[in-house]
Amino acid sequence: MDQREQRIRLAAFAHVERLSRANGGLTGDQLNAGFLFEDDYIPLVRRQQGIGKVAAMPHLLSLRTAWPTSRSIYADQSAAHEQIFSSDGEITYDFAKGGPEQGVNRHLYDAWELELPVIYFLAVAPAYYHAFMPVWITDWDPQAGEYGQVRLAFGLPGGERPVPAEARRAGLVVAQRGLRRARFRERVVYAYRQRCAISGDGGNQSAAARARSRRLLAVAELDGAAAEPRGPSGGLLLTRLHRAAFEANLIGIDADYRVRASQHLLAEAHDPLTVALRDLDGAKLRLPSRPEHHPDRDLLAARFAEFVRAP
Repeated sequence: MDQREQRIRLAAFAHVERLSRANGGLTGDQLNAGFLFEDDYIPLVRRQQGIGKVAAMPHLLSLRTAWPTSRSIYADQSAAHEQIFSSDGEITYDFAKGGPEQGVNRHLYDAWELELPVIYFLAVAPAYYHAFMPVWITDWDPQAGEYGQVRLAFGLPGGERPVPAEARRAGLVVAQRGLRRARFRERVVYAYRQRCAISGDGGNQSAAARARSRRLLAVAELDGAAAEPRGPSGGLLLTRLHRAAFEANLIGIDADYRVRASQHLLAEAHDPLTVALRDLDGAKLRLPSRPEHHPDRDLLAARFAEFVRAP
């Protein structure tokens, strides 16, 4: 791998890490748009394909497993989540249709032979992805599955390359934890029908509008100390602005599902943004239609106590 390719690969990892931390995941549009590198836009994936050999790089950058559809010919689309939770260290990824000599399948071979770290994008909802990285191809087997398969192992940041067999369980545990949180966030999004619990923003019907609104919404976890995420009652779907205000204790939400503004905002709000937050005081949350998905009152009460104590 030449130096420029190595720099692009590291920049891609850093870009995906930033998006994942900020947004909790990546939309299909964000994968296609990619990132800016030395005045060039580098896509993160190859459009309409799972094996992401992009034109700007000589070797494989990413793998993608899309949300399963009735038209899918690949078994790994419906089995990927189950594999991650039931695996003892590795999962499989299907070759593209066409056999081992087909071009993109040779890129899988090269990544295996050269021991290249790649990004694995796994769909957790239609056109919405959780990123695992680094991921290593540990085997390339043209006889496995219907078209041939590779085996993938999940690495740890700063870990050995590729992941030795005895260490693969540790990377898998981290991957499982990340996927559980991604699935929790999607359950919250679904419970609120993609609408902010405070403002009602979101909920658009067209695919393009839903993708745009996903970038405006974020899940606030009510029990960040939990070892494993709860069901939808353990979170709130908010706009990014409202989540930031909630986490900064500018607004709180009590166990009666009412928004409360901080004393600072009530006393000293002057600019349009803080005035808008102040004016939320007393507003009632927009709750999911199913009562069991309503925010857990005990978690809200504990979180509200922190809000009251905040300076």
